[in-house]
Amino acid sequence: AERLAEALVEARRRRFRHQQPQGPCPALQLVDEVLRDLRPAFAEDHPALDSAQLLRAARVVACQEVEQLTSALEAAFRSLPLAGRCVVITFNPWELAVLRRFLHANEEPKAEITAALPPERLVELYPVLARGQG
Repeated sequence: AERLAEALVEARRRRFRHQQPQGPCPALQLVDEVLRDLRPAFAEDHPALDSAQLLRAARVVACQEVEQLTSALEAAFRSLPLAGRCVVITFNPWELAVLRRFLHANEEPKAEITAALPPERLVELYPVLARGQG
């Protein structure tokens, strides 16, 4: 997605260096050209990747959706009361990947939680502790 976004910015800079875009939707034509040019670079690693997926990936990067989701998760978990719960519904694989990274990075209980909860409840909330990995 980052390569696509960079290629789009570079192609736009090259094409419209000395003029303003003209016509009904030159940006879509530019995107189509860039996707055709980039397709061989993605074909080996991602043979089933299509233009729509590349556009969605570019949107995610351009709109900083990963950063926004991470910030929202951090804010939601900061506002939870002790032993509170949060439900997160994901609709896209990248959202699930962000959620899993966030949960993995935050799966260890903080010291104040460990001190405030009985061991049985800690094991319920943090199953990794039961396996002796925490």
